[in-house]
Amino acid sequence: MQRAINNAVHRSTKFSPFEVLFGVKMRNNPLDGSILKTIEEEMIENYDDERNILRQQAKKQIEDVQAEYKKTYDKRRKQDHTYKTGDLVAIKRTQFLSGKKLANEYLGPYEVTKAKRNGRYEVRKAGNFDGPNTTSTSSDYMKLWHYVQVDDDLTSGSDEESDGRL
Repeated sequence: MQRAINNAVHRSTKFSPFEVLFGVKMRNNPLDGSILKTIEEEMIENYDDERNILRQQAKKQIEDVQAEYKKTYDKRRKQDHTYKTGDLVAIKRTQFLSGKKLANEYLGPYEVTKAKRNGRYEVRKAGNFDGPNTTSTSSDYMKLWHYVQVDDDLTSGSDEESDGRL
């Protein structure tokens, strides 16, 4: 075994360790080629086996971590609300401009004109306010437009109620 190692030519020096140490090539023994060949075959088999085991362990670890991430994501995720064509909604303001620090977080009302797949909707402006006339958005950035109906009987209360606050 030692003879095979000392006679093997190294890639970096282009010489065998024996030749570098003693200045001459080692005499070739007919057994040296077969021993070296057997060692190389065994190394290749061990390398492939170890690599496959390592890959299987890495794959299992990745699957475990992905399952953990999914569980954490699903815990905080709420079910998407399904909107119908004609529903009035408010859409979240996604473009923030300078000087609009106190602007409303949602724009609206918008009317749902088309329901697309995967919780996406096309909406059209249903009033006179800042915002795009038509746009496409996801249900994550939408909420139903709420109406506050004020009856004449309810507004005739005390001064605290008459300022329009609910």
